[in-house]
Amino acid sequence: MKNAVCALLLLAGCAKENGAAQAPSSATPRAQLPQAPATQATVSSNTDVYVIIDSAGTRLSDDATVLVPSPKEPGRGADAAHKRHGQNDLYLVPLASALTRAKAAARLGTRLRVLVGKDVGYRVLIEALYTAGQHEVGEFELCEETCGARSLVFRPPRVGDLRGPPEHETLNLSVILVADGIAVKTSFGNIAPGCESGVGPGVAIPKRDGAYDLAALGACAQRLEAQAPAFASEEDVVLTAAASVPFSQVMDVALTLLGPTKSLFSRVTFGVAK
Repeated sequence: MKNAVCALLLLAGCAKENGAAQAPSSATPRAQLPQAPATQATVSSNTDVYVIIDSAGTRLSDDATVLVPSPKEPGRGADAAHKRHGQNDLYLVPLASALTRAKAAARLGTRLRVLVGKDVGYRVLIEALYTAGQHEVGEFELCEETCGARSLVFRPPRVGDLRGPPEHETLNLSVILVADGIAVKTSFGNIAPGCESGVGPGVAIPKRDGAYDLAALGACAQRLEAQAPAFASEEDVVLTAAASVPFSQVMDVALTLLGPTKSLFSRVTFGVAK
């Protein structure tokens, strides 16, 4: 799993209870930033602001001005002009500045809602989450379009979550969405294609008819958990995706891994691929 996920960011998430189953911002003057269409502007139902990420870009709910425009190439994330240390950085300076102002005005709560368009790429999402995570937000509510059944509540790992070596062998399931399908890794290696012949090279669950095979993923996770009694008690699974994978597909996989009423895993952790 260490080879699959960068330690720079891990965000733990779980299904909502009612949903079973970084360069200076002055490089782009605020007046020149694009405006989101009026129909997309969302008014918060309370005093706290929330983050909106859609086809126009990333902004806060109390202002239609786009803070970070959508990249021309979703797989690259936001343009380097909006970051502190170049293209590979995750920290979005304009978003960070807006969140700092919201916090100073007592409009940034301990839980931050993030509304994400279904076509938003994974890298764009992770950059926004990482930036927001630097503002002492204790919990996030991640929603697809609107906060209905397709949503996750998660919190960043805390120091108290870090423990020493496990007392017994662990599964450490890690799922990675790539162009050809779903790669599955565990503490004992990469799972071979088909998820039935143990460890080996390749993608465990190839795409079926051009889409991620969610049924096969659920069956694979159940099969791996059943290999040892201790595995069945593990609550966490790491989900990582290629930069351009749409959020709707990421949510499909996350909800599949949680299973109906969190019957597979209790928490999904979002990672950053190397």
